[in-house]
Amino acid sequence: MCFVLLSYLSYSQDLVRVIDTVLVLDISTQTNASTEIYGSQLLIPPTGKVWKIQSLLLDPGRQANIDFCNSNTSGTINSNSILCFVALDDGINSTILCSSSPFTNFGPSGSGLAMSNLTVTVKNVEKCFENIMWINSSSSIKIGAVNVFDVSSSNPICIEELTVKAHISILEFTDL
Repeated sequence: MCFVLLSYLSYSQDLVRVIDTVLVLDISTQTNASTEIYGSQLLIPPTGKVWKIQSLLLDPGRQANIDFCNSNTSGTINSNSILCFVALDDGINSTILCSSSPFTNFGPSGSGLAMSNLTVTVKNVEKCFENIMWINSSSSIKIGAVNVFDVSSSNPICIEELTVKAHISILEFTDL
């Protein structure tokens, strides 16, 4: 008769705190959206801690005012040009965790013409993912927006007004 003993090591973490916070990207002056625009806030786990993201909700804004950056330009702007997102950045790679486009209104100069009817439904807050994600202190969470359709160096698109919010619920654990 042969007996086998199996040993299992237990790995546990101690819950330190619950963090419920909001990241905000607020654009109130004409900003070129040809490259990513990031909010000033970053969420970074402290050294020796790991975060478990419990939930992530993205509010892409009720309305984005966009137009060509050059007021002497006329043409067509795609009404889904602006993509709002929450990204996880490890210092080398940036991965979009969640994205959505706001309802688009064309700016006061009126040079941008919609490619689609302006009766687009106003976007709701989106639940970004069901899967639980863990991050450590070498990564950060950030919020941003970018022009994804009308990328042109000669006629760049500018965001004139937009407020995007990401509601994040995090559990913080000691990293044993």
